[in-house]
Amino acid sequence: MRNVISILFILTLAAFTCQTALAEADNSDSMPQNLMEQFVEAWNSNNVQAVSSMFAENAVYIGKGHITRGHEAIQEWLHGAMEITHSLEIDPELSGSSGDVAYQIGSFSTAYWEGTVSGSYAVIFERNSDGKWKIVALEEEEVGDPEGDRH
Repeated sequence: MRNVISILFILTLAAFTCQTALAEADNSDSMPQNLMEQFVEAWNSNNVQAVSSMFAENAVYIGKGHITRGHEAIQEWLHGAMEITHSLEIDPELSGSSGDVAYQIGSFSTAYWEGTVSGSYAVIFERNSDGKWKIVALEEEEVGDPEGDRH
């Protein structure tokens, strides 16, 4: 009887350990989702430094008919963009990962001076050698005319 209880205890402990390991593995893959939540929080706090730190050195931003390449150029874009917007909200619709690459696609809305702009976004993440997820590409496409909301 003692052997049966010992075996059941060991099996229960092994099952719990496997579930914990799987949950930890899932957390590492969910980091991009956490990063986007942090992105929105930092954006809405007007924290340019925090937002720019989420981008890789070689990151690319695509939006409004132009491409911005590199961390420094993206930081300059952020300064301008964050001065005129607030209340960023995102609605992730699709995400996934494979190894050190992950993506998220969704919709967004943000308030400008007197109106709201909405659209879609796609972001690609890469896990660097330190194990940190960084944004390597962010594309956004606005739907509608932000100027039209103010007339």
